[in-house]
Amino acid sequence: THWCNLSELRDLRAVTQAAGIWLALAGQLTEHCLSVIRDVRPDIIAVRGAVCEEGSRGNAVSESGVRRFADRIHEAYSVSARDVQDRPESGCAHA
Repeated sequence: THWCNLSELRDLRAVTQAAGIWLALAGQLTEHCLSVIRDVRPDIIAVRGAVCEEGSRGNAVSESGVRRFADRIHEAYSVSARDVQDRPESGCAHA
């Protein structure tokens, strides 16, 4: 189920920033969602399956998976603002 599209997430981000409220993104987030995460810039990102062994929620959280996802987040945030476009992110179920 898609709760919000990218435009709605951006609007929500603007509202939360104006109100001084933190924004958290969660729910089936994967590395395919990195451009959405970068565009929305939430204060908190919650993942589970994306960092579990073999990418499955039924498996244990993997330290290497957490490190890899964190590295990818840092890489995504280092992309310059001119590279961020209004384009759907291929593979992300939330945009």
